[in-house]
This record gives sequence, structure tokens and C-alpha cells, in this order.
Amino acid sequence: MENKSRCDNLMEFVLDPDVLLPEMPTEKVRVLLVELDMIMEDYGREMAIMYISSNYSSKKHLCSTILRGKHDHEIKAAAAEVRVVLVNELARRKGAV
Repeated sequence: MENKSRCDNLMEFVLDPDVLLPEMPTEKVRVLLVELDMIMEDYGREMAIMYISSNYSSKKHLCSTILRGKHDHEIKAAAAEVRVVLVNELARRKGAV
């Protein structure tokens, strides 16, 4: 059970969209949401890994390495978590206007 929590902590450590998104223009956040939906709709393991690590992590290489060690359902779960952050960020910006 301890190994599971270590893996979860690694994912939290490398996936940091909440740090990256506030600096992005709203239009870019919208584009990222649409792209994420398209990537997950036509799921390809390697494409999803590269997309998630390149757009939602400040530690891109480490994120790619960790995601490659995950099962497909774990990669899809990470993408779903990122999607929630994107939707929340857009809602926050809409409310601030």
C-alpha cells in the first residue's frame, strides 16, 4: 500500500496544470481543453503521454517517464484530472469577468 501512495505523490509532483494555467491567455486554455478532448476521444497511448507531459507539466521529461510506467486507465485518469482543472480554470475566469 505504501508504494501506491508514492506513485500518487509522483503524479501530483509532475502534473502541475494549476501552476501553468494562470499564466496562459484564456483562448489558449480553451484550445487546450478542446485538444485534450480530441486526444482522449481517439486515444493513443504514446500520443496521450506526450500531450499530457508537454502541456500540463513543468517537469516534462520526468512526467513522460512516469506516465510510460502507468497503465492506460491511469493515463486516462490523469487526463480526466487535468480536464477538471481546465474546466475549473475557465469557470474561474468567466466568473472574474
